[in-house]
Amino acid sequence: MQKYLFFITLGVLLLLLISEPLYLKHFHIPVFDVSVLDGELVIFTGTVADSFKIIDNGAVVVSGNDIVWVGENSQLVKSKGVVVNTDEYIYPGFVETHNHPDYNFLGEWRIGRTFSNRYEWSRTKEYKELTANRSRMFRENRDTRIMVMRYAEAKAMIGGANMIQGAPRLRGIADLVRNMDSYNMIKEDTIRTSIFPLQPREITRAETVIEAMADRRASHFVIHLGEGIDEGSKQEFYDFEKTGLLRKETLIIHGTGFGKEEFDIMAEKEMNLIWSPKSNYICYGTSTRADIAHQSGVTIALAPDWSLTGSDNMLEEIQFAEEVNKELFGSYFSHKDLFDMITINAANITGFGDYLGSIDKGKKADFVFTQKKHSNPYSSLLENDLSDIMLVVIDGIALYGQPERISILSGNYVSDKLTVNGVEKSIIVKTDLDDVPLSDMTLREIVDTIAQYYPEVAPLATDVILH
Repeated sequence: MQKYLFFITLGVLLLLLISEPLYLKHFHIPVFDVSVLDGELVIFTGTVADSFKIIDNGAVVVSGNDIVWVGENSQLVKSKGVVVNTDEYIYPGFVETHNHPDYNFLGEWRIGRTFSNRYEWSRTKEYKELTANRSRMFRENRDTRIMVMRYAEAKAMIGGANMIQGAPRLRGIADLVRNMDSYNMIKEDTIRTSIFPLQPREITRAETVIEAMADRRASHFVIHLGEGIDEGSKQEFYDFEKTGLLRKETLIIHGTGFGKEEFDIMAEKEMNLIWSPKSNYICYGTSTRADIAHQSGVTIALAPDWSLTGSDNMLEEIQFAEEVNKELFGSYFSHKDLFDMITINAANITGFGDYLGSIDKGKKADFVFTQKKHSNPYSSLLENDLSDIMLVVIDGIALYGQPERISILSGNYVSDKLTVNGVEKSIIVKTDLDDVPLSDMTLREIVDTIAQYYPEVAPLATDVILH
């Protein structure tokens, strides 16, 4: 009998040891107590989902601009701080690696035919007239360029973006969405860009860029290359090789004309690709073969290009990418693969992976909250519409979302009111920073001023109304 009691007792002890996490959780013994932290705190709860983890009953603690704790809600003692409880997915902010934001007040441009390369459509009468009106507006009132940028940032924000690429270097764009190559609000700006890298001036500039990379004044070179489906678009890759910039620091946007040979070379040199499928389809009737690039070992990021021929925002672009993925690539990419392209891939290939792209302690407090449409968070995003985006937080500040949450979290700011697919939202553009020009303007004031020069300001997105 004593022998049996010994083994029973031993079994119970082993069971308790094995089950310790469940035991602790059951009795609510905390793993982290926020009272040990100084300063004002905001605690968000919901399902935390990034490229590395899914925490169903999750919590994220934010202090100022930074994430200071991530884990299971049951392991957190909320003895202080503002608590925002949700039953939503909490994603990292979506990083746009390719855009032309100071064009995005113009809206869709549909010429009714496709082209062989980007030089064809850019020489059309229709495109020249469109851009001439834009240039005229900038000449007549230089402040309008800052205004259209702030408008573009609002446009990106409502689709979940926390960072955009391609902005001009203007001091008036330093306090809303992060600008990757100009005022990123994290670190020194070290990204160089080129839209036409094979023009004589740009070829001459290549040596300067290489020197800047050598002494770490430049970390990345983001270029448009191979944008078209003709042989000349493919040849651009080999012509560009002569500049000496076919190297791992260079990120290629488009590569629509590339095939396996070019992608193999990119992979060998550890180069990365930025894919904009909607703009590809509108302009050229097909897409960059992102599947072949991935098979070669190239890391891929996904971004809208611009509102003229691409998507209005990142949510629309990832959903268009899934259509291309199914129809052209035979569903080669998983839903998580696509999610990675707008979060961790995008952050890593542009040098921001230590700060953005996932929800981890020490990273910046940039989040997107969405309604749950699917038990798989990566699939759910592909089923959301814009009204399902419930909150966007950038650098710890709630800038867009449900009016009640914006009022609680950012009530010291003046917000504009939107209706998104019939659902009320609030957005903050007026920040009143003394060192940021035009930051004292609301979004409504910005649109009304632009409309004096360009009456047909495009909506922020389809079925989005600014009040």
